[in-house]
Amino acid sequence: MARWLTLCLLALLLAGCGSAPRRESVPEAARIAESLYRDGEFAQAAAAFLAAADEQRSRRNFFQLRAAEAWRELGDLDAAERALEDIGRRRLDEEESLRLDLLLAELALRRDDSASAQQWLTRPSDTVPEQFRARYHDLAGRAWAPTDPYLAAAERALLHAYLRPAEQPDNLLRIESLLVRVPNAELAARTAALPPDHPLYRHAGRALSVRGLPLPRIDDRSIGWQQDGSTPAADIDGYRPPQRVALLLPAQGPMAAAGRAVREGFLAAYFEEQRERPEVLMFDTGSSVEDALAAYRGAVDAGVDAVVGPLSRDSVAALFDRGVVTVPVLALNRSTGAPPPPGSLSFALAPEEEAIAIAERLAHGGARRVVGIATAGDNGNRSLAAFRARFEALGGVVAAETLLATGDPNFADALRAAFDAAGHAAAPLPGEAPLQVDPAASAGDPAAATPRYAVDALFLAVDPEQARLLVPQLKLIGAADMPMAATSQIHAVAGNRQLDRELDGIVTSEVPWLLIDQPGIPDYDDVAAELPFAVGPASRLLAFGIDAFRLLAYLEFLAQDPYAQLQGATGTLRIDGFGRVLRTPGWGVFRNGELRPLRPPAGVDAGAH
Repeated sequence: MARWLTLCLLALLLAGCGSAPRRESVPEAARIAESLYRDGEFAQAAAAFLAAADEQRSRRNFFQLRAAEAWRELGDLDAAERALEDIGRRRLDEEESLRLDLLLAELALRRDDSASAQQWLTRPSDTVPEQFRARYHDLAGRAWAPTDPYLAAAERALLHAYLRPAEQPDNLLRIESLLVRVPNAELAARTAALPPDHPLYRHAGRALSVRGLPLPRIDDRSIGWQQDGSTPAADIDGYRPPQRVALLLPAQGPMAAAGRAVREGFLAAYFEEQRERPEVLMFDTGSSVEDALAAYRGAVDAGVDAVVGPLSRDSVAALFDRGVVTVPVLALNRSTGAPPPPGSLSFALAPEEEAIAIAERLAHGGARRVVGIATAGDNGNRSLAAFRARFEALGGVVAAETLLATGDPNFADALRAAFDAAGHAAAPLPGEAPLQVDPAASAGDPAAATPRYAVDALFLAVDPEQARLLVPQLKLIGAADMPMAATSQIHAVAGNRQLDRELDGIVTSEVPWLLIDQPGIPDYDDVAAELPFAVGPASRLLAFGIDAFRLLAYLEFLAQDPYAQLQGATGTLRIDGFGRVLRTPGWGVFRNGELRPLRPPAGVDAGAH
């Protein structure tokens, strides 16, 4: 009996050894699922992964995750969320756990639950494997945008290098719109804490410069071409031009007329200057990007010290994106991709700059709720977006927006919809003063001037023909008594005084060259007498050309002092040390059908917007 019991015990021990832990085999459903996933059959793959989860319960979490990833690839986030119901983390390795976090964050953002998404995105980004970084930064940027726009901008700056060229312009706009929401003190403090090589530093420094705030490190402003001691010293006002300059502008193709206007403005400033001037070589950029790049190479071969141009956005983008800049460039447009390389700048008559300046003016004038009205199209959309971002950053509210279609003179339905969305105002308080955009406008009964809508002012980015039709229609709905501020698009330059009486009282941004005489700048009337095409929209491009020449001569002066400004034909000019010339426009107001000069309102720095 004892021997029999011993044999039984030995058999049991041997059976126990046979059931020791061993590697589990991959179920057939899982192998099929992975094959379907590789073939792009995501719905079938998801079903197979869930079957594998039922077949191998010990790996259920992993197969649930794979099923959810398959549904995500198919774009069905509802199914992905169902696949993750009651999922755990048991037997998930570090990478699988990260993939689960990314999915959970994406699903939370889909529900507008940014707080939950933030909880899934807490690991340091430098610990995230390279293949997941783009997705991690994108999700983190979206998650932090509602509560911490600076951190969201930092994530988007880290994301930028992973994006395709076609995706980068939109990402740059998102970074700017996030930073504009950050208060001055916070922006300055957090930017000072950034390492200089952090990709957000360039964007944050630019935002500081736009607001007229100092950069954390003064040596960041090493922009422009430096000259050696063989050239004459700068004049007392900072004037010191390069010795040999190339002007790259189109002489043919769809932008030839614009190129001619800029060229004539450049030469007008050249001949106005009586001091030493650079030698100027002209190059035709043709009608294609490749023509513009060839013109740049020709300028470099000619041994110039600096290049002005090209003019088209695509050509500027190609020049910067391809990394071919060996001689510093003053580009005459903003790039849609890479920013200017060190030593080069971009200068543009961008609608965003006027919209930002108007937002500042209205906010400093006391406006809190504004309706935005713009011409449908790229410029109108860009103007509205820039105005909205800056005005809301200053504590205002864009109560409603509307786009006016070209070719349709009836705006009634669009206007009523916008003002109904803005809502109606309560009765004005006794003695309540109306908002003053034009400081000279002080007559009238304050209570009567208060609009019946819950709107303090209107922002306009419309052309003259639309504006002349717009104002009477605003009167019909009782919305014409409130202050209006418009971009220069509203000013026809060679306007019709009788028709433009409809615009009386509207304040507009404009290039100062059309409003007042300026020392050292060619007189507008003299130029217009010699160049008939200057009486019209081309006048602003002439002013642009004038400032292109003047910037060349004052770049060192502007680079050495963070508060330095140049009073130009297009406005007050500064450089931000990060590749852009910043422009604050002048101001005018329509009176008796004519645009008259108007001083900046009290409290608004003419050189900071």
